[in-house]
Amino acid sequence: MPFNYFKVLSKDDKELIHSSFIKFLIEDEETSNYFMSALFPQFQKELNTESIELEKGYNRKRIDIEAWSEDGEHILIVENKFKSFPYKKQLDEYEAIYAHHHPNKHLTKYLLCFDPELVLFDRGDWHFIGYEEVYQVVDRFLNTDHGLFPEKEYFIRHYSEFLRGYFEQYSIRMNSCRNLYERTNDKSSKFWLRLINCIIVQKLEEEFRDRNVTIKRYDLNPGNTSVPVLNIVPDAWNQEGEAELLIQFQGRALKYYCHSGDAALVEPLFVHARESIVDSPESAKFGRLTRRQVRSCFIYKEDFFSELPENEDFGVDAVVERLLSFFDKVHPVASERFG
Repeated sequence: MPFNYFKVLSKDDKELIHSSFIKFLIEDEETSNYFMSALFPQFQKELNTESIELEKGYNRKRIDIEAWSEDGEHILIVENKFKSFPYKKQLDEYEAIYAHHHPNKHLTKYLLCFDPELVLFDRGDWHFIGYEEVYQVVDRFLNTDHGLFPEKEYFIRHYSEFLRGYFEQYSIRMNSCRNLYERTNDKSSKFWLRLINCIIVQKLEEEFRDRNVTIKRYDLNPGNTSVPVLNIVPDAWNQEGEAELLIQFQGRALKYYCHSGDAALVEPLFVHARESIVDSPESAKFGRLTRRQVRSCFIYKEDFFSELPENEDFGVDAVVERLLSFFDKVHPVASERFG
């Protein structure tokens, strides 16, 4: 692996590092004008570089970068999604924050992510930038007669090089996922699995919308588990006051899952699943009661690879199809819970 400052410090996959670097580019007197114009052209006012703030806090929400114009009337907002993808609800929350705290200011809003083309909801007046564009802008700057001292140039060049590496991996991962799900405990795999979970939710939302299926919520990478988790909670499987039923996807395990360990509640679910789920692969397992007290349990689970061609690689779209196939198998059973 080529020597790289960010790789050596093991900080390359941290969102704050990327936000900090963007802050450096737009506040440094030798680089500010170029990068403000190249990255954030819609912000047409003179920037007050002393106003730039990382992780600005509002109502327990943090804005990655906030900066003000010299006249105090315009605000630049930069949200950085290096480990995830944006969701409409998140952007709506940011809108509400600024409508409350700065109702009369002019807002220019940017969001950075791996692939803006995957964001399918109405973006409103948010401007999206892909990370490919970021490192290309940095490369173009490095090819100008910038006049930077070597130390600063090396620092900027190392950022561009490692960001390019991540984007190239991202392009590969969209079509090559098998080794990620075979080596889920690898640190690099964990990063990509978390990001792919975000992409999966984007694609599932579109699929379920086309099917007129309402998903109550997605629990996207909850906690800091060794293997990233995605929970899908369909509305038709759940009612107020009842134990929650869901699909849980973690590594090689696809589970029809219950957030309860109450024997009186889960035993009928076990029985119903055994009677109703057909075409289950040999590796599939049905839940059973144990003497161990638990707060949740699986009702039925399959090996994620059981419906995928053996030893063949696959991309993100195949992962989505596998999840939809599992949903189709379990949905008639789970939705019968309430008749």
